[in-house]
Amino acid sequence: MKMTSIQHLRDADAKDVKKVLGYVQIVPKIEAYLEDMNLEDNGRALGVFSASDLGNKTGRSLCGNYHVGCARLLYYRYVEEEPRDKIPPRLRRIFDTGTKVHEQLQGYLHIIASRLDAETFVDEAVCDMQNSAVASSYDIDSTTDGIWTITVPDLELRYGLEIKSMKDELFRKLNGPEPYHVVQCMTYMGCLDLPFMVVLYYNKNDSSMAEFVVEFDDKIWDAITEKINYVRKCAVDEEEPEREVGFHCRTCRYAWVCNPPKPEKRNIQMGRRRFTVRGE
Repeated sequence: MKMTSIQHLRDADAKDVKKVLGYVQIVPKIEAYLEDMNLEDNGRALGVFSASDLGNKTGRSLCGNYHVGCARLLYYRYVEEEPRDKIPPRLRRIFDTGTKVHEQLQGYLHIIASRLDAETFVDEAVCDMQNSAVASSYDIDSTTDGIWTITVPDLELRYGLEIKSMKDELFRKLNGPEPYHVVQCMTYMGCLDLPFMVVLYYNKNDSSMAEFVVEFDDKIWDAITEKINYVRKCAVDEEEPEREVGFHCRTCRYAWVCNPPKPEKRNIQMGRRRFTVRGE
């Protein structure tokens, strides 16, 4: 059967058209491609800690005061357990959209810096065992979105940049940097010797932006390194840390080895009855 022109459509009967229409689709192709990406190597280094894993609301610091990533996830990555991504296609599209937002804003900043004599911008600034003694001492391997430098007669200043994109609903609730983003920034700052970082939030619905300055805080940095040392001791002792169970477990790349308990199902039927029975 051939269906590559309008005339072919005119000549075809209804049965043939119906059969062909089963092939006229795009969404299933994209969904299948993104689903298959879970089987590919994601390129993350193993045997290290990253700022994005440390600055994550999946876990708490040992003191309980800060959002520091799930100890089990940190442990499995550090002992080089192979991850198995289970990212749904829709979530991966959200991540990819965020990546494009990063590239867009970094591109703006490169152009701006090129027009200034006393200011420079470097994107994707790496902090790892090769270029940071602090990162080396804590086995940290990570990359921040950029570093801005100002050098004028009365001022020398370096500060980092972390870009976060989000939907309108979350953007409108912001009244400061998210606590786990602060922890992520603190990791970069500690490794790259940065006194300040800017967390730049981008609203994906209407392209509005908000920025918040994070100042280096020794207490948060101590909480980060304390958890790193705890996880490293677990690795030496070959003892898995306690689970930090939450909503994040559903898509965790180490759920296959951690085996977190399944969340309890709510009684949806009772909830519906409350709204449908007259007089209740």
